[in-house]
Amino acid sequence: MNTAGVIASIRAQGYAVFPRVLPPDLVRALGDRIDELRREDETRFGKEYLYRIGQEGFIINIADRGEAFERLLTIRPAMDVVDAILGPGAFLYLFQGVIVPPGGGLGAYPWKWHCDLFHVVREVRDRTFIPGVNCLFFVDDVDARNGGTWIFPGSQGLLPDEIPYTDEQYQARTAVQVSAPAGSVVMFNPLLWHCAGANHTDRDRRAVKMLMVRDWLMPQMDYSRSVRPEVLSRLDGEARRILGHRRQVARSFEEVASMSEEW
Repeated sequence: MNTAGVIASIRAQGYAVFPRVLPPDLVRALGDRIDELRREDETRFGKEYLYRIGQEGFIINIADRGEAFERLLTIRPAMDVVDAILGPGAFLYLFQGVIVPPGGGLGAYPWKWHCDLFHVVREVRDRTFIPGVNCLFFVDDVDARNGGTWIFPGSQGLLPDEIPYTDEQYQARTAVQVSAPAGSVVMFNPLLWHCAGANHTDRDRRAVKMLMVRDWLMPQMDYSRSVRPEVLSRLDGEARRILGHRRQVARSFEEVASMSEEW
């Protein structure tokens, strides 16, 4: 699928798969570093604590935690799709490693059907509006065996009482499970209902999540302060911009309105 096809699919169905956008050496480097950071976090915080707060398998603030992630920020694969949908001011709302361990995924805590940026769904009742683009880069081959992401095509912008997402018959009839080779990215409207699939294998299913949003949204983490100066100095200007470096809050309604033609 070409760039135009990906954009059209995201607008219509809420998602699209862009195969093999990452070079194999970067895929390996990302996987190795995710494994290392998981061990570091479990040693520092304890696996039980991470599980209790719903963060087992999530590696936070990766912009500051390894050369592989710096490289991902530098090459920015498929960012032309993000810019075409959100405009050139889009920046990072969330940047993290995601691990679905053996036995994890759909049906196990904390994985469940959800949509991201749920506060936007409640406030902006226009289902054609796209507040962000979620980019999930697969470090491993993904399919039904190891927890490929489940989605409800066309469900973007629906409130919980507008979609029977817990109904097994509805799931069987409507849900689609993503399959893609390592190095691919599934890009979707964050308001699309989705869930990590169940991992039936004996190996982790790893990915990197880059949730890009419109420039008037508040990020989940202040990357401009959490990323060390020496790391920022190695990144190019565009990478620093999407991390929110030197970003300013609008000082008037007119300035907010000028940030996005769609807003």
